Amino acid sequence: MSGHEIAPPQLLPPFKASSRFKWAYPVGDTGIYLSLAEAAAAPGDQPVAEVQTYCDGPNLWSAGGPTLQPLGAIARLRYQGLLAEEFRSG
Repeated sequence: MSGHEIAPPQLLPPFKASSRFKWAYPVGDTGIYLSLAEAAAAPGDQPVAEVQTYCDGPNLWSAGGPTLQPLGAIARLRYQGLLAEEFRSG
C-alpha cells in the first residue's frame, strides 16, 4: 500500500472482532485469533506494527477470567503515519 492514502480500519482483518476480546479477530472456527498493534520494540526510528497470533488461554472458560495466549508475530509492518490536512494547521 506504499504511496496510497488509506483509513486505519482498512488495515484491520476482514473478520468480525471477537465479542469478548475486541482487539482480536477469530479466524473461523480454528481457535486462532489475529491482532494488529504497535510493535513493542521497533528497530530504528520508524514505527512498526505487528500482526500477532493468539489461541485460547488456560483460563478461557474458568472463573479466573478469559485469556488469550500469544503464539507469536507473523508479520511486522513498517509504516508512515501522516496527518490529514485539517489536522496539520491545528
